Amino acid sequence: AEYAVGTKDPKYVLEGSGNRAILDQSRSTLIHNSKREGGNWYRIAGPKSCGFCRLLATQGPVYSSAHAAAASHDRCKCKVAVQRPGMTHTPPKHMHGWNEDYENLREQVIKDGLKPDLKNIVNAWNRQIRQELKLLGESAEHLQDVA
Repeated sequence: AEYAVGTKDPKYVLEGSGNRAILDQSRSTLIHNSKREGGNWYRIAGPKSCGFCRLLATQGPVYSSAHAAAASHDRCKCKVAVQRPGMTHTPPKHMHGWNEDYENLREQVIKDGLKPDLKNIVNAWNRQIRQELKLLGESAEHLQDVA
């Protein structure tokens, strides 16, 4: 709350933090059930999600730790799902092509002389998403670059 009051739009910041807290509880429940049943979880990022969320979503059902499952940020609207033993993972249609996007961005980061780490790939992806949203005339205020 102290941080929010010091920003130019405290309501926006507080709404984002509240949204995160509510959705983190849902994520925690799924993580608990996944551990109990022996499954892994995967991230379902929305069509307008940021580079960070897209990167995590491209990994598929590989997450089992609470730390990885809880990775979120203010205004994050990602969902998680559990792949129980015997199930097949099928990403939503809007996520098709994201693995190729990741590989292309990773190669571009290397060509640009940067280390292909999480920070540089996520920032490159956010730049690409901003350009796409700008062409569509949509807001990209939810995208935050990794410091």
